[in-house]
Amino acid sequence: MEKNKLFRSDILISKIGFGCWGIGSDSYGDISESKSIDVLNYALSLGINFYDTSSLYGNRLSEKRLGKFINKNKNKDIVISTKAGLLPHSPFNMKRNFNKAFIEKSINKSLKLLNKNIDILFLHSPLPDDIINNDKLINFLIKKKELGDIKLIGLSADSPNHIIKIIKEIDFDIVQTNFNLMDQRIIDLNLVNSLFKKKINLVARTPLAFGFLSGNIDLRKLKITKDHRKHWSNKQLNLWNNGYKKFSKTRKEYNLNPAQFAINFCSSFKEIQTTIPGMMTRKDVIQNIIASYAEKITKKHKKNLYSIYKRNNFFIK
Repeated sequence: MEKNKLFRSDILISKIGFGCWGIGSDSYGDISESKSIDVLNYALSLGINFYDTSSLYGNRLSEKRLGKFINKNKNKDIVISTKAGLLPHSPFNMKRNFNKAFIEKSINKSLKLLNKNIDILFLHSPLPDDIINNDKLINFLIKKKELGDIKLIGLSADSPNHIIKIIKEIDFDIVQTNFNLMDQRIIDLNLVNSLFKKKINLVARTPLAFGFLSGNIDLRKLKITKDHRKHWSNKQLNLWNNGYKKFSKTRKEYNLNPAQFAINFCSSFKEIQTTIPGMMTRKDVIQNIIASYAEKITKKHKKNLYSIYKRNNFFIK
C-alpha cells in the first residue's frame, strides 16, 4: 500500500485508511466484535495502517474494539485518529461540547481505550463559533501535543465553508471533510489547493457517499436496520441511490466497479493524504485495496466528473 508522509510530522499514512464508524455497530447495521477485529486485522495485513474513529461511534464501542485490535498488534505500524466534541444526537439536531474540560475528559478516556497515544485528534464537527476565540481549548490541545499525547491537531468538519472560516483563525495540522463524486464542494471553494499550499493535511471522508456510490442499495432493507441513512427522506435516498449512474461513462474507461471508481477518484488527488472508506467485510477491504492500485484519474476526466457534479443537484435542502 502506498503511503504518504503527513506534513508537520514523521507519520507515514496509508493512501487508503479505514473508517471505523461501522464497527461501532450503530451506523450501517450490527457487527460483532470478532468480525470487527477480523476485518481490522485483514486490512492491516494488506497494508492499511490508518484507522479513523471517534468517541461518538457506537458510544465509544468503535474505540473499544480498535483498542483490542491495537493491543494484539503492539509491534505493528498503526496510525490512529479519534475525535471529540460531537455528542449523541438526533440525525438533524447536532449536539456539541467544546469546553476545554469536556474535551480533556474525552481525550483521556480515548487514550485509555485505544491503548496508545493518539496520532491525530480531530475536533468533531464544530461550528466556527465553538472554537474560534476558544483559547482555553486550543492552548490545551497545543499542550497535549507538546506532551506527546497527541501528534497532530485536526479539524473534522461537516461543511467546507466552516473550514474556511476556522482556518483563518486557527492553524490546524490536518483537516478531514466530506469529498466524493456527488459532493465536490471542496473543489468549488478551492480548498484542495489552498490547504495543500499551507501544508495542512487533507483527509477525504465519505468517499462512497454513505455507500450510495457503490451501487444500488436496497432501501427497503435499509429502513428496518440499525442504519443512520434511514432518517433521510425517501426523495433524498432515491436521489443518492441513483447518483453513481451519472458517472458510469467515465468509470467504464477505467474498468472499475462503482465503489472502486469512487475511491480511486478521491485517491487521484495528490493533495489528499488519505481517503477513509468504511469497511465491514473482507470483501470491502479487497475492493478498496484494488482501487488503491488503479490507474489514477486524469485531469481531463476530473474536469468531466466535476462538470457532471455541477450539472446535477445531489442534495435536497
